[in-house]
Amino acid sequence: MTLTLTDAVGNVGNTETDSVQKDNIAPTVILSHDAIDNKVKVGDNITFTAVFNETMDSVSINILNGGITAQAMIDSGDHLTWNYEWSVPSADTTAIVSLSG
Repeated sequence: MTLTLTDAVGNVGNTETDSVQKDNIAPTVILSHDAIDNKVKVGDNITFTAVFNETMDSVSINILNGGITAQAMIDSGDHLTWNYEWSVPSADTTAIVSLSG
């Protein structure tokens, strides 16, 4: 990448050259929860934890059949580990969890 600066009256500054590397590899994530034996009941509070292999600016969670759409997860402070506490609704179904970020 080459950058040349010119002011409003046409004075040209020094040309600067630098390189930029594009990260085109998707991050990986380990998603876990604290439900014992993968069983929950109405009113249980379940914490989902997402740990990424590279820093993330933001992460949203969706819980299909669980009433959650694009809710922001909470950053633990390192931009790698994100948490979300879910209160199990009154539905007898299978919840499907997905992330975006």
